[in-house]
Amino acid sequence: MAADELVAQWLLVEPPVSDTLTFEIDVGRDEVTIAVEDGADPLGPRPVAARDGATLGLVVVDEVSDRWGIEEKGGVTRTWATFAVSVSRR
Repeated sequence: MAADELVAQWLLVEPPVSDTLTFEIDVGRDEVTIAVEDGADPLGPRPVAARDGATLGLVVVDEVSDRWGIEEKGGVTRTWATFAVSVSRR
């Protein structure tokens, strides 16, 4: 669900901020992090299409993830969410 919302935030921006989206999944021993990267300014306007609920994506990410954030580095904006996992061994 969170992955869908992170990608949807990029898809719903009008006009498009970039033609390319990078999607990452990082699986660690105790957590999983998903992220999307694009060329948008993280502090600039990111208008979304006029659809019901279109702006709720990051609210959903906030509710279902353990941590999330938006960061900019080298002209690339990265929006990420981290989920703690516990693996029971039999």
